[in-house]
Amino acid sequence: MEEADRMAQLEGRAMDGKLRFADLDFFDEALTEELPDGTMLSRMTFYSEGARALSVYFDDFHLPVGCELYIYNREGTYFEGPYTYLENNDHHRFMTNDIWGEYLTLELVMPQGVVGTPRLDVMAVGYLFQYVTDPLNPSSERGGSQPCQVDVNCPEAQDWLCQKDAVTRLRVTDGGASFVCSGVMVNNTAGDCRQLLLSALHCADGVSAADLAFLQVRFQYERSQDAECGQGSFASSRNRTGVIRLADSNDNNGGGFDGSDFILFEVEDDIPDAWNPYFAGWDARNLNSSSGVSIHHPSGDIKKISTYTSTLSSISLGALGGSHWEVEWAPTTTDHGVTEPGSSGSPIFSSEKLIIGTLSAGFSACEPGGLGNGTGPNEPDYYGKLSWHWDNNPNPQSEKLKNFLDPLNVLGSGAEFYFGAYRPCNSAASCEAVTVEENMLSLKTVKVAPNPTASGISFLRVDERIQLQQLEIYDAQGRLLYQTTVNGPVQQLDFSAYTEGTYYITVRTALGASFTQRLIKL
Repeated sequence: MEEADRMAQLEGRAMDGKLRFADLDFFDEALTEELPDGTMLSRMTFYSEGARALSVYFDDFHLPVGCELYIYNREGTYFEGPYTYLENNDHHRFMTNDIWGEYLTLELVMPQGVVGTPRLDVMAVGYLFQYVTDPLNPSSERGGSQPCQVDVNCPEAQDWLCQKDAVTRLRVTDGGASFVCSGVMVNNTAGDCRQLLLSALHCADGVSAADLAFLQVRFQYERSQDAECGQGSFASSRNRTGVIRLADSNDNNGGGFDGSDFILFEVEDDIPDAWNPYFAGWDARNLNSSSGVSIHHPSGDIKKISTYTSTLSSISLGALGGSHWEVEWAPTTTDHGVTEPGSSGSPIFSSEKLIIGTLSAGFSACEPGGLGNGTGPNEPDYYGKLSWHWDNNPNPQSEKLKNFLDPLNVLGSGAEFYFGAYRPCNSAASCEAVTVEENMLSLKTVKVAPNPTASGISFLRVDERIQLQQLEIYDAQGRLLYQTTVNGPVQQLDFSAYTEGTYYITVRTALGASFTQRLIKL
């Protein structure tokens, strides 16, 4: 803990564990049995006294199609997996999620007839001593984050559901230790779904290419949107192991920053479509923002949201000219979300829902002095500006962020911004475009007349600028009665067969925006 505290103070990195190196062939150590149907079942258990949780590092990992690898705790009450051939990669390295407690069991299931030979060479066991959440008792220690933090399934995040899907938790391995940070997937003007991941340089400064192959990117580590605020399950095995460093700000002078403190990675392995990743939009115009949020993983915990409602200030943290945004967090309906170690690298969004910076440093905390002298709920945090990442910093010209976010060089001066989207290479919807359409959909642009209707015949008229795709009719109990595709700005509605009462007409655009109008049948 002393080493972790020292590194947090000197380097701003949140250490969560140490590696205990080994050189083990899983098949030499595992106990194997053959089941009646010919399936081979192999188990190997690790124990480390005093560990809050354990994970396993493989320096030669390969699973043939049909094999499944699971990890679970001593009691067998919690497991993650299956890990399958989808985790195979060219560098053959892999790291499991962490399992709470001093014991972790690996279990390989290999059905009869599997073609190929699995390889599971264990390089190390990750001994995690802090910033760990017990999935079976998530309220016990909140994963190490402070009690004022606001989960992303709370009301504060309802307008940021797309943006939260872009934020990831990072576990960075560096030599014999591991650290937690946050990152965000970003879009580019090519719209090519290139798996670009933006974070803070101080999270991975000096990390070797070999260790970057073990950097774990954890997607959608958050509570379910279907659960009550601050409650519900949050387990996620949606990890990708291994990134490639593309560029950084080259500004970490050991005692501060000479620039804006960014690093850009490319996630090495394909992110499955089923995970529905969002590639966030960004704004490099150096425009101030009067409101917005940051979404992050404080202390490596499940995803949280912090809100600001006052105008950001432009300041410098070593570099002249204003390299950072200064922000103070506001109390909200649920609590007073702040940041913590582990939030480093997380994005701050403008009121237009575009990234304008990434977290470098700060003094916010739930309580006065909660994270040391000078910290508290009303103390500032500092985000390296996206506009500074863009083409400033003491880094080579080839590593300016604009080269990667605007590879087509289509953005002129004063127009350096771009919207985010789900799978933009597959013509997926832009959340920002949906927001624009939702703002347009109103009683002024969507009209139903006559209303009330005695004859049962009414007409739906829509502003011609809005491209509707679908119309739905619901009764007063919310049951769907009718659904059709909409063509053109005028649609006849026939309620003649319906009983007297209240009905609801919902229209939807191709991008997903919707609007509901009430109609009364006399």
